[in-house]
Amino acid sequence: MRILCHCEGYLPDVIGGQEVLSAHLLGQLRQRGHEILVLTSCVAGRPAGRYSYEGLPLHKFEFGPVLQSGQMEGIVRVQKDVYDTVREFRPDVMHLNDARVSSFFFLRRDVLRDIPRALTLHSPLRPFAKSGLQNRLMQEANIIVAVSQSIANNAVETVPSIERKLIVIRNALPLPPVLPSPLPEAPVTFLCLGRIVEEKGINLAIEALAMLSAQGLKANLVVLGDGPQKEALQQLVHERALQEHVRFRGWVMPEDIPAAINEATAVLVPSRWKEPFGLVALQAAQMGRPVIASSIGGLPEIVVHEETGLLVSPDDVTALATAMSELIRNADLAKKMGDAACSRVTCYFDFASLVVGYEKVFLSIQ
Repeated sequence: MRILCHCEGYLPDVIGGQEVLSAHLLGQLRQRGHEILVLTSCVAGRPAGRYSYEGLPLHKFEFGPVLQSGQMEGIVRVQKDVYDTVREFRPDVMHLNDARVSSFFFLRRDVLRDIPRALTLHSPLRPFAKSGLQNRLMQEANIIVAVSQSIANNAVETVPSIERKLIVIRNALPLPPVLPSPLPEAPVTFLCLGRIVEEKGINLAIEALAMLSAQGLKANLVVLGDGPQKEALQQLVHERALQEHVRFRGWVMPEDIPAAINEATAVLVPSRWKEPFGLVALQAAQMGRPVIASSIGGLPEIVVHEETGLLVSPDDVTALATAMSELIRNADLAKKMGDAACSRVTCYFDFASLVVGYEKVFLSIQ
């Protein structure tokens, strides 16, 4: 089967949960004998053209720039390039990821009209608009996949008419080659991982650490990632006199994340927004680490409160600090939760099942 996949970004130019998941899924489908072609946007200064990543062919297009320019000549040119690529590849099915601005180029028309398509929702839907791009993509899809029950609930609430063709395939990742190591000895080290933006709530972790320090409880915080809020957070660390306890390590490549998690006692996911799934919580569980997360979005589907970790109210520094203090004071509890998280993720988030699930979806609409 020839599968044409549209991703807004792709590794190694864009590093995020959706990109990591797509790379693993498409790589496995390729190993199972399917022919894959990824169409994606130009980012990081790379020009349009043909590339590859880990043996998977990528075609990059100037989707964003031509749409932002509003110049019809450029839009028509890029559309023609897409059509020519599709004619050459002759896909059996198309897989679209989320409703993005660049999805405009993949609406049903011309050579794309009769290609069966699956749409995966990785993010909450925008408020319903009858004539909007998002709605048209959902109406044109043969089947819609939600990456969590939280996303499925949001989708049905926003566009009830899609319920009949909506299924849930929860995100999953292959087990890493690195085995979980024992939780480190004191001081307890907490880890935050991801884009350094306000929605991720990393400032809450710093404020909670300051509260614990004032109570005489010592712990460290490591932040992996980068983003526009990094400088402000570094200033906050200075203001709270936590320079010796907070370390910013920048981005790490996806393959290095398991080893980085092994250095931590627990992982924090203090998000303010409704995380569609929470891939970081899944990765932490694979490495036998308890997770303290906001009880929002898809996170409660991964973190079972007081069993595999602790859930706290979003934007509640006191609740976050209280949860962190539980793991600082009770090393046995942290280990017990980490072990339970590792066992549960192996049973309920099996990557092979995800691959088979998507394969069945594509075969069903072919």
